[in-house]
Amino acid sequence: MAWREGVALKAKCKRAKCGRYGAWDGVSLGMLPTAPGGHKSKRYVVETTPLTDASVAALEARYAVLPETMSHYGLRQNAAGTACYCPVYGPTGKPRGWVRRWLDGTTPKVKGYPSHDHPEGAAWQAWFMTDPKLARRLVVCVEDVFSAMRLWQVGITSVALLGVALTPVRMAELRRFATSIVVALDADAWPLAISAALRFHTEVRRVEPYIKDMTEEQLTTWTSALFSSLPAFNHETPAPQS
Repeated sequence: MAWREGVALKAKCKRAKCGRYGAWDGVSLGMLPTAPGGHKSKRYVVETTPLTDASVAALEARYAVLPETMSHYGLRQNAAGTACYCPVYGPTGKPRGWVRRWLDGTTPKVKGYPSHDHPEGAAWQAWFMTDPKLARRLVVCVEDVFSAMRLWQVGITSVALLGVALTPVRMAELRRFATSIVVALDADAWPLAISAALRFHTEVRRVEPYIKDMTEEQLTTWTSALFSSLPAFNHETPAPQS
């Protein structure tokens, strides 16, 4: 489980016998002692820093996420600049943990770290909310945070599933905050998107290329097609985020 404390990303192994002490996915970590007689789990610290100009430029070039968007959502990086960390928030703005993405080609590219106070088994998905007036209208579910940021930049409330899992608990949360839900998964997850649509009676859209890889023209075309295909939204155009 992980949480933010100042500039540090801290994590604590939830098992007494982890076998992965001393390093956490290739990142050198400091280790803090546990209280005498306490649980044998160990606590780790990853020092994060603000994104450097080089990292901002690289992320903008790769994913078309604007610097102000990165600042708004609190993106940070490790000291070496080989990974970026994005805080994860729920629909009410409560922190849920972090998601890390390697920038140097290390695999697996992405991993999420739930907050230490997040209920076990509860939905863990990252909300990118637009104006509250839009929040109860349409929510588009995508796989990753950069795709969600791209949609937020054009005024669409989006939820990053941090993968492709859409469970009943997650869907229940979505339905509390949206009147229309669209599952927009990448081409390689299309069967799962269809399954979710049939199971939960949601709209589904195939995304190719990935939203985070789309040019501005492609994104405009895709969002226009999305709104024109939803009867309730035919004459409504979302306002881009400033």
